Parts: sequence; structure tokens; C-alpha cells
Amino acid sequence: MYILVTFLILNALAGILTVNWLWKKLERIRDVQEDRDSLFPAFRRLDAGQWRKWHFYPLACTIMLPKLIIAFSLVGVATVCSKIFLMGRDKTQPIQGVRKFIILNIYWLISRIIVLVTF
Repeated sequence: MYILVTFLILNALAGILTVNWLWKKLERIRDVQEDRDSLFPAFRRLDAGQWRKWHFYPLACTIMLPKLIIAFSLVGVATVCSKIFLMGRDKTQPIQGVRKFIILNIYWLISRIIVLVTF
């Protein structure tokens, strides 16, 4: 029981610290500067002025850390699968045939799982 409570508290603290750190890093994007944004209208964030810091806290305190752990572990699974299927291959030649098909499908599947699980 104490381990679960400790994990939940650490998860909430990590989420809060991450949101605060990213909020500071994204200050350049959040601040609307018309002189800059008029030069690059295709890259302008129209919703950046409506962002509120407290909107990010509920999900960051509850599920952000498990989602990151799941995403990085799935990337690790994709890496291990790729290494297995590429063993014994001549590295000077391009990937062809069944190996290419399998690796493309592994990447496709893992990327879809990451999107579904971490959305």
C-alpha cells in the first residue's frame, strides 16, 4: 500500500515539475508576437494565447509518467525487434525483401500502439 502511495506522489510531483519546466521552455511560443508571426503565418500558433498553465496539471499529475514509460518501452521493443531481424545482414547493402517488409510493419504497428496508448 505504501509503495503505491509513494508511486502516486512521485508521479504527481514529476508531472508538476515537468509541466513547469516545459511551460518555461515554451515561453517563446506562448507569447504572441505579431511582428514575428506576420513573417511566418503558416507556422503561427493561433491557440497559443489561450493556453493556461492549470489546464495541463490534471493529466500531468495522474497519467503522464506511465504514458512516457509505456512509450519509451515500446520504442525499446521496436529497437530490439529490428536488431533481431537485421542480424547477419550485410550493412553495405540496402534492406530488401522480407526483412524490409517485417521492419516496416513492426514500425507501423509500434507507432500506432504508441499513439493509441499515449493519446
